[in-house]
Amino acid sequence: MIRKYWVLLKINWQVILEYRAGMVIWVLANTLPLVMLAVWITISSSAPVAGYGPAEFAGYYLALLLVRQLTTVWVAWELDHDIRMGELSPKLLRPINPIHSHIALHLADKLFRLFTVVPLILLAIFCVPGITYHADPLTLSLFLLSLIWALAIRFMSQYCIGLLSFWVTQSLSLNEMWYAEMEYRANFIVNTIMSLVWFSFAILGLKVFFFHRDQIGQWGYYEAMVVVGVYSLFNGFIEAVLQPNMSRIIEQIRLGTFDFVLIKPINSQFMASLRNLSIWKLADILVGAGICIYALAKIKATPAVPDIALAFLFIFNGTVIVYSIWVLMVTTAFWFVRIDNITELFTAIYETGRFPVSVYPGWMRGALTFVIPIAFITTFPAAALLGQAKAHLLLASFLIAALLLIGSVLFWRLALRHYSSASS
Repeated sequence: MIRKYWVLLKINWQVILEYRAGMVIWVLANTLPLVMLAVWITISSSAPVAGYGPAEFAGYYLALLLVRQLTTVWVAWELDHDIRMGELSPKLLRPINPIHSHIALHLADKLFRLFTVVPLILLAIFCVPGITYHADPLTLSLFLLSLIWALAIRFMSQYCIGLLSFWVTQSLSLNEMWYAEMEYRANFIVNTIMSLVWFSFAILGLKVFFFHRDQIGQWGYYEAMVVVGVYSLFNGFIEAVLQPNMSRIIEQIRLGTFDFVLIKPINSQFMASLRNLSIWKLADILVGAGICIYALAKIKATPAVPDIALAFLFIFNGTVIVYSIWVLMVTTAFWFVRIDNITELFTAIYETGRFPVSVYPGWMRGALTFVIPIAFITTFPAAALLGQAKAHLLLASFLIAALLLIGSVLFWRLALRHYSSASS
């Protein structure tokens, strides 16, 4: 068995290296602890929070980053796909249980993540003074054992969930058509409950940040809650409109069925990117609007008509910005074989939009405003509702939205010229 595992590890290591660009994206998509670290460093830089300063927070979140990277699993999705698509049959013909191939792939992935993440963590430890860890043999041994145990628990739990696909198969068409959605009205209730659960956790996290401070980055608690509401609103747009369409584009290009989109007498980008609607995912938009109304009521702020109009213009521009970024990302599928995880990278970056952009360090504020314009998506629309937005920011949002939209259209046309259809 050891020899078999050695062979499996070498095979899967080559697979990891072949798709190393995608693996790096997966690694970057798991960097949420760094977002939390940036917020806590800003909060604790003026005074310690419950006795913890920037060095202590940095030490904790860097360790958390390592744990997240080394306990990440995705076997449930692999099993679900293999069972639904009939790709499990060839694997069952091999003289070894398919679970061993999944284990070997995950072990190879963890080795790749070590080479990728550990140097970054060591660099951060070197740059941030005061970070200390207990590195005695007993502590390191317990940490290693707990890490292995956590990985085993997550892997086996997901493996069991994936095996349910033998009895409960998914239908990919359920989210594609309005009538299919209408047959499952309970989805609306489930998605609304899930949105409320997410909202509860988001507000709980917000309370933690404001537990020791009345203001963070010149934003009060309920003002920051408006940002959470706008974040939820755009998350609903992503889940209801962008996610189902962009995932379908990637799959169609990979399978060569994108030809059926190109032969229709309509703009292919419009047809491919806005064809499907997961109607019940719009519950996030309703929850986001409710959060904004509740937060504004708590601070007794009644936006004037010009402020509401300004907020709607920011939201419109933010919608164009989000749409254009997703199209730019997904268009790379015309050149690369598998880019399913590139959307996860945007999701990880978009997590920074849960907080006002002013809570982050200066360099990060600039990046989230002009490099990846998350501030124009969540912070500035919330500021408009609070009567704090400036007119020149609206002009900037128009320019950014227009440039990104034009860029997405031109990039799409360029990609179509390089597309090799199934018949070519």
